Amino acid sequence: MSEPVATPAAPAPLPKKRGGPPKPLIILLILAGVGYFVWKNYLQPVPLPEGVVQLSGRIEGDDSAIAPKVSGRIAEIRFREGDTV
Repeated sequence: MSEPVATPAAPAPLPKKRGGPPKPLIILLILAGVGYFVWKNYLQPVPLPEGVVQLSGRIEGDDSAIAPKVSGRIAEIRFREGDTV
C-alpha cells in the first residue's frame, strides 16, 4: 500500500494592524496646518491702525466757494465767457 500524503497546512492568517488614525486623516491635518500658517503669515490683510475706519463710497462735489485774498471792486470786465485770453 501507499503511504498517506500529507496535505500542506493552511497559512496562519496575518494579524490585523491595530494602530493610530488612518494615513489620509494625518495628511489632511498636516495640509490644514500648513494652509493656516501660510494664510496667517502671508495672505491675511494687514490690520488698520487704531482710530482708522475703512469705508467705500463716492464723493460728489457740485459747489465751490471762490473768494479773493484781498477785498476790492471790479472796475472793468474786458472779456466774456468763452473768449480766448
